[in-house]
Amino acid sequence: MRRSEDIKGRARLIVWLALLLIAAAVCLSDSLRAAFLGQVMLFTQKSPQTLAGALRSGGIWTAFWLALFRTAVLPWLPPLVTIADTMVYGKAVGILLSWTSHLLAAACCFALSRWLIAPPVKSWLSLSVQRRIERWGGVLCIALVLWLPGMGGVAGYLLGGSGLSLRRWLAATAAAELAGALSFGLFCSPYQTALPAKVQLVLRLTAILVVLTAVVFSRRRTDKR
Repeated sequence: MRRSEDIKGRARLIVWLALLLIAAAVCLSDSLRAAFLGQVMLFTQKSPQTLAGALRSGGIWTAFWLALFRTAVLPWLPPLVTIADTMVYGKAVGILLSWTSHLLAAACCFALSRWLIAPPVKSWLSLSVQRRIERWGGVLCIALVLWLPGMGGVAGYLLGGSGLSLRRWLAATAAAELAGALSFGLFCSPYQTALPAKVQLVLRLTAILVVLTAVVFSRRRTDKR
């Protein structure tokens, strides 16, 4: 058991060093820095047309790469890739592609956080806190991604590191990301990239309703016991 933990600890150290080396290479190499900034500019321009052009030239796998890059590196930006997906592949296929790619991207964030951060964090947290995270983490994940669509990567980083089970996180994130993909795919366009106020209100009221429903069911269970 001790040997297994030592191996895992060394593997985590190797991954941390690899990430640091990649970051250093991007900072020091002109070509890598230019490539990285070029990807950033695709999103900071806030132009679905530019993203759609990248999709047309790169093919369907570009949709997964763009979703991964935005989710992992620029999670605070709106998921304009969804609008670009619908421009290139149509509403139905574009929404499905966007939902799948953003969910996989968020899962990568969750896995990275689970592997690198969760072990030391769990050793600091008491068992009671860990149980509360397992109990309420999924609810908080749904509420966060509904309140701020496109934040699945942030939810993955936070809850992966906190020790929430993959099953609960995946179910919650899949539901919330689907709502976000439908909202941006159906109610936004290349000329209207922000969600309409009424759609934002519905999503946020849904987030509040999810939390209140979870609290009510939790109290009922406690009363029955």
